[in-house]
Amino acid sequence: MELTELIKTYTLLPGTSGCEGAVASLYRKHMEPLCDRIETTPIGNVLAHVRGGNKDGPVVVLAAHMDEVGFLVADITGDGFLRLESLGRFNPLTLAASPVDVHAGDKVLPGIIGAVPPHHLQGAGLPEISDLFVDVGASSREEISRMGVQLGDPVIPATRFHYDGQSRRIFTKALDDRIGVASMIALAERIAGTQLPCRVVCCATVQEEVGIRGAEALSRHLQADVVLVLEGAPADDTPGINASSQTRVGGGAHVRIYDPRMIAHRGLLRYVRELVSRRELRVQETVRRNGGTDGGSLHLSGGGIPSIVFGVPVRYAHSHNAMCCIDDFTDLLELLVCFCREFNQDACSNILSVV
Repeated sequence: MELTELIKTYTLLPGTSGCEGAVASLYRKHMEPLCDRIETTPIGNVLAHVRGGNKDGPVVVLAAHMDEVGFLVADITGDGFLRLESLGRFNPLTLAASPVDVHAGDKVLPGIIGAVPPHHLQGAGLPEISDLFVDVGASSREEISRMGVQLGDPVIPATRFHYDGQSRRIFTKALDDRIGVASMIALAERIAGTQLPCRVVCCATVQEEVGIRGAEALSRHLQADVVLVLEGAPADDTPGINASSQTRVGGGAHVRIYDPRMIAHRGLLRYVRELVSRRELRVQETVRRNGGTDGGSLHLSGGGIPSIVFGVPVRYAHSHNAMCCIDDFTDLLELLVCFCREFNQDACSNILSVV
């Protein structure tokens, strides 16, 4: 599938934490012709074993989460409004008057996150998620019930996809982390059935945005020699960020050295740097003072697995509308392809010798 179409397909799918079924189903469909085996765990993680790996070679696990930030219906008021519980962190300033889709069983109801008009504002103050509500046009709790809405139903940002061929920019929702899921599919399309020195397992995880729960479950039985976590990494190249930019949109693939949940393994980082230099790949090394990824759990599997985070820079992550550059995606894909084609037992042993 053409890369922008692949990204469009996955970012527009609905899939908040705990409701990743649509994403998981399509991921399995895309990966089945490219894999020897696909497993779905009870919590919903999908593990795809790519065809063509050396059965005696080291195991490379890639992980990207399927869930997107969103909400669920936490309460229904007597006059027909929906109160929200957030699934993932939002800046409330991005939410008022935003369109959403309420997934009520097989139906999708359009709604608007309620905003008090300026005529009725009394004093300044930032809203909290608990202050917000969704208006689906109902006037009573009974009418909401007739619409089929129930507590716990997912509420998902509604947006459109746009690709600008001149600027190479993609505008859509859910780049965190459908861009990672798409990169695993694109990688499998490139390497499946070829002679690889390693075995490659592409893991699509669930519930990352609510505390890396899918990764925590996966870590309890994960067997791997290295883990590559793939993310839609928040860009830091816009006004208002008081730090030098290390993750620019259009600047290349994101390679994370540190975040509060995981430090990249020094031997693996050294190997990646040598690979980048040898293959003249475009990357941006980054130290993150906030946030975390599935790597926070996965790198602690067993006695500990050498791990690192790769990604695509994403502006306006955790909002209805985000932006990335297709060139950064192809940079990430090239990094992954080179890694999987060259990572052999000697490279693995050299990595493990560094502590």
